[in-house]
Amino acid sequence: MEVDGGIGPENGRACAAAGADALVAGAFAVFSQPDGVEAACRRFRAAVFPDA
Repeated sequence: MEVDGGIGPENGRACAAAGADALVAGAFAVFSQPDGVEAACRRFRAAVFPDA
């Protein structure tokens, strides 16, 4: 199941726990972050998959 729209570090973990196996994070969670895309992606992964 894919979840698209408004996905960020704050709610991505809940989506994954509910069964989502694809999360689409875009403008808000990744591309508009002041520290850049790479840092935003690292932060997102750490929030959604803390044990990985």
